[in-house]
Amino acid sequence: MEEAFRAEYGHLSELRSMLKRDVPFVALTATATDAVRTTIIKDLCMFGCVQLLTVPNKPHTKFSVETANVEDLYSTFSWLIDELEQKQQDTAKVLVFCRKRAHVRDLYELFHEHLGEKSYVCPNRTEPKDDRTRLFAMYHRRTHKQVKETVEKEFCKANGIVRVVFCTVAFGMGVDVKGAQLVIHLGPSNALDDYLQECGRVGRDTNEMSHAVLLKYKGCTCSKNISKPMKEYIKNNSECRRIVLMKEFSKNPSKGDIGHACCDICSKICKCKCHCSTPNCTCSDLCQVAEYMSPISSHLTNATAIRNENSADKAQKMVSNQMISEVRRQLLEYRAKLANNIPHERLLTGLDLASGFSRALIDHVTSSLHLIDSYETLQKKFNFLSTEHAKYTWKIISEIISDVHSDSEEDADVSSAISNSDEDNKEVKDSTSGTDTDSDDYNTIRRVQRICLDSSDDEHSSMDEL
Repeated sequence: MEEAFRAEYGHLSELRSMLKRDVPFVALTATATDAVRTTIIKDLCMFGCVQLLTVPNKPHTKFSVETANVEDLYSTFSWLIDELEQKQQDTAKVLVFCRKRAHVRDLYELFHEHLGEKSYVCPNRTEPKDDRTRLFAMYHRRTHKQVKETVEKEFCKANGIVRVVFCTVAFGMGVDVKGAQLVIHLGPSNALDDYLQECGRVGRDTNEMSHAVLLKYKGCTCSKNISKPMKEYIKNNSECRRIVLMKEFSKNPSKGDIGHACCDICSKICKCKCHCSTPNCTCSDLCQVAEYMSPISSHLTNATAIRNENSADKAQKMVSNQMISEVRRQLLEYRAKLANNIPHERLLTGLDLASGFSRALIDHVTSSLHLIDSYETLQKKFNFLSTEHAKYTWKIISEIISDVHSDSEEDADVSSAISNSDEDNKEVKDSTSGTDTDSDDYNTIRRVQRICLDSSDDEHSSMDEL
């Protein structure tokens, strides 16, 4: 606030000289903390003055903080580009404050690139295609004076041509915008009072709900010029944002009257639809948060949900393509090896029942690999008739899926048990068959085929099981 005040009024020597000549002077500001008021009084030599104070709270403005990717501004602002293309001059006004002038330029070029000829409103097709007919505009300290005047005039009118303004703090003071209900900050202001001052450019129609959305991104709070309270406001994810903002102006700040219209944090726990008279109500009849979101918050929420869903699908596809076939192959080999130690008469009942390790179980495990993250999960989700089968299955999965880790002592004991079990199985097989693994597989297949041929009733089912 202090920096903006100095930038607006420049040197104060003339004001001081006016005061020395007993010229009455009044200083007005909508957002000034105790520290800022003290500085203003000192610089203007207004000692002993009367102060009329009030809290700069707009109860109809909802405050939110969202995450944006400045490396891909289109993904963040595509909804606004689409609105300008479809609605043209009927697009709701949006004011976008940028911390960096480079972001102002990038957004301007992005919108111009995507909208092309639709960037302009030319009803008679004879109007010049410049800042007077363009739907969006830039506004910063180095913008030409005439362009500034045009932007201010068109954007401040209720039905003006300029519908979106990308600006810096230069647009913050003394601009009365009509009919704008959304202000977006791409990066934080230097201080909370600066932020409130800039948010005050919109939401002047108290009959409509307005939105102040701050977009945070990686490294946006690195500047030493950003105050500690501003950084805390961004990092906060539990306390009402309105209370955090008003702490600088009031000793006892309060939340908004309606939770869903207060801030993004309060809207998540709003129970205005609940008519229960119980003091400590635990009803689950919450507001539908999406109904009260700003357009950009709704867009970013939907985009995040789609991105997460695509990531999950991609991860599942990667597991399916790279690992399922190998896990399945090894589990079928293990199942075939089990037949080596099964008496002939038991094999007549089918390999599923005889081994206790059915092909259906293998299919279930391999189709759910993306859900298996531990041995405990494997046991809970799948019905293994033998603990040894479960241990061996987990061993195969953990060896193939590199990102499956077992950190608990139980998993360590399981690994040890698997190792001992493997050694015991190896000794039994070596003593009974005296052949290597490949020979065991071949002999097992021949044995089962022979039994199947002798039992015509089970022929097809036994071959399928193999």
